[in-house]
Amino acid sequence: MFAGDVGLNPIIYVLTRTSGRKNFFHLNYLSVKEQDYPNVVHYVSYDDSETGEYVKPYNESVDSENNCQFNSCQVSKIRKYGNGHFPYNLYLNHMLSLIEKSKQPGWIMILDDDDLFTSHQSLSQIVKTIRDKRVDPLKHFLMWQVEFPNERLVPRRTGGRTLPRLGEISMIGFMFHSQLINKLKFEDRKGGDYLMAKHLWSFLKPIWIPKVLTKINYLNIRRSGSGRRFQPSKIKNINCFGRIKYRCPNVTFPLSKKHLF
Repeated sequence: MFAGDVGLNPIIYVLTRTSGRKNFFHLNYLSVKEQDYPNVVHYVSYDDSETGEYVKPYNESVDSENNCQFNSCQVSKIRKYGNGHFPYNLYLNHMLSLIEKSKQPGWIMILDDDDLFTSHQSLSQIVKTIRDKRVDPLKHFLMWQVEFPNERLVPRRTGGRTLPRLGEISMIGFMFHSQLINKLKFEDRKGGDYLMAKHLWSFLKPIWIPKVLTKINYLNIRRSGSGRRFQPSKIKNINCFGRIKYRCPNVTFPLSKKHLF
């Protein structure tokens, strides 16, 4: 086996930040839980008691079929402040410290409460790439495309030798290994996804997966290129790309065949 090998079925850590978006979080939870890969640990941070109440019922959830484990942690609420700062990135550092303390090595990615996988096979596709490309956790990190509103893909192209520019990298479009945690720290600044990817790029080689594996859970409304977010309880239909039918009370989610593998 190659240097840094961590086994054929490595742990995949999925980190989710949620706050005040119960219905979005439920869909995020299902998106992780219904992955067909058999070794997933879902870490979720919340920063107030109201959010803690809707996260609490999931706390003891362990899917015996695919061994998807759920863990939640409360973080100190940070009030939003300006001048280019985005302190909620610091919540990710807290979850990274918990993974480090667990001493269970694995691959780490972010999927916030308004994000979804595009298919129940997304993580299997990632692990297949790790195996086929003989990805070394000390030398490589993984990148893929993310679907934004209006069917915009970020980055627009994969496989480039140079770091995509600011605005062409998404927090939910890359993955790194836990053995690197002591070298990594998310900054409390806007563009934290770009800054982290830039840092990873400075000492690791990117392994591109030419697939759209994650997406933002937005209505595809043509407005300012970003769309508008709605709580699913207030609407009847959301375009949710993938093979999984995500459901919550009084909501139906039509599927699209785009970008499926």
